[in-house]
Amino acid sequence: MIHSAALVFLCFLSVSRSEVALRHLSMQRDALMELERLEARYRLVSDSIRITAREREDLMKTLSRYTRRLAAAERHHEKRTASLRRLVDRSLEVSGDLEEGTASPAPVLFGRLEELDTERHLLAQSMRSIRRDIAQVKQLHASLGKILSHLRQSRDAIKTRLVRKREEIWRLSQQTEGYRALFDTRHFDVLSQIRSIRTRLKMLDTPVELRLPVKGAWLVARAGSGMLLSVKPGSLVRAPASGTVLYAGRYPGRGQGIVMSHSNGQISVILDLAEVMVRSGQHVEGRVPVGFAPLASGSGKNARVTIYYGKNKSI
Repeated sequence: MIHSAALVFLCFLSVSRSEVALRHLSMQRDALMELERLEARYRLVSDSIRITAREREDLMKTLSRYTRRLAAAERHHEKRTASLRRLVDRSLEVSGDLEEGTASPAPVLFGRLEELDTERHLLAQSMRSIRRDIAQVKQLHASLGKILSHLRQSRDAIKTRLVRKREEIWRLSQQTEGYRALFDTRHFDVLSQIRSIRTRLKMLDTPVELRLPVKGAWLVARAGSGMLLSVKPGSLVRAPASGTVLYAGRYPGRGQGIVMSHSNGQISVILDLAEVMVRSGQHVEGRVPVGFAPLASGSGKNARVTIYYGKNKSI
């Protein structure tokens, strides 16, 4: 029962360690998925930054084009204004000539004056429209600048998170490798212990051959699991099989005695000895001397030695 419980505990320990390794692998897999999401978001923000920067450059080109148009319109307006001023001066001269009665092309001059004035008004309207467009372009340019700044800040934040996530993945991979190496080592140890326990269990299931402790002894009487043996006085008493000495010393009313535990769970008890040669806790191989029989018994020339075989509950 103890060996079975130890086997179950070792199996449970192996499973627990494997669960720890699998949990770290799952954490590493989740971190890699998060890293992929962050990299995708980083690429998206970088693309948005490039698109916004390109739109901003296009707006700058549009603003430059509107500015050139405005400058050209202002120069044209100045020219027309100068022409109109000269035409007005000419008209004043014509008016003076008309008062003096000199013939001159007055209707043509006044018509030309009206055309120049109309053209001047149109140019002024066009300049106002261009200025409004320039103001809208500048406003849109400023908005795109804010958006671009925000996108760059987001990209920097994502880049920082990417660096931290890569460090976390590296740390998890190192821990996972450590747990994997530890798990492999522990798994090998557990398998070795399981094999050792199975070997011991197999040994427990294999009956141990118990021999008579004294050479040349013959059976006098049998009572349950015990046997009364008749031996030569002072004979050397040997261990019936390999085992551990549980007790060696005086046995009340039975002289010196030895109690041994064998590998298959059997117990052997040897009593009525004159002397013991082993001590408690000592491991003894089979057929190794452990004591001496008495020199003689009170009823005859031979001595008697009692031995009991069986399980712990049956003795």
